[in-house]
Amino acid sequence: MRHRGVVIGCGFFAQNHLNAWARESRAELVGVCDRDPEKAARAARTFGVPRWDTDAAALLEATRPDFVDVVTTVESHRPLVETACRAGAKVVVCQK
Repeated sequence: MRHRGVVIGCGFFAQNHLNAWARESRAELVGVCDRDPEKAARAARTFGVPRWDTDAAALLEATRPDFVDVVTTVESHRPLVETACRAGAKVVVCQK
């Protein structure tokens, strides 16, 4: 069984997370999100992720992931974790 996931944040540190998810056979990334559309599009292209967005809530609504990995700045953690929970994510991983 593969678990569908979304990574929110596609900056420098997120590259470690994206590489790890790409190697995990039980995970399938279905979306990536970043405020910067170029970063989101590049991550989607690099890691073969079918969907990207700059709006986390819209992406979560569209993809309905099993898990969400939040790799953003500290001040954005709580709102993004709450958004992921409201969207029905079963697991939310938050950096730091």
